[in-house]
Amino acid sequence: MDENTEEKTEMFKSALIKDKGDNGVSIDSRRYRVTESTIILDLLGKKIPLCDLPVPCEALVEYRMFAEQDPVCLRIEMRRLLEDSKDKE
Repeated sequence: MDENTEEKTEMFKSALIKDKGDNGVSIDSRRYRVTESTIILDLLGKKIPLCDLPVPCEALVEYRMFAEQDPVCLRIEMRRLLEDSKDKE
């Protein structure tokens, strides 16, 4: 049996990203890791680094679940800025 298949599950979620920092974002009070390979797109579809992602914001998040670890974001597509959104690390 391939142990990788039961530990990894890819999912899509429309989410409210409430905070960011330390190589991750906070969604529904849970930390999601952001890696060098995570693709982050702004409202115009342009690739941006995590430090330029305004929070809070609504986004479509593609992520991978791992057993006993924080999920890893594969792709974050901004959908809408919220009134109090700001860039912060």
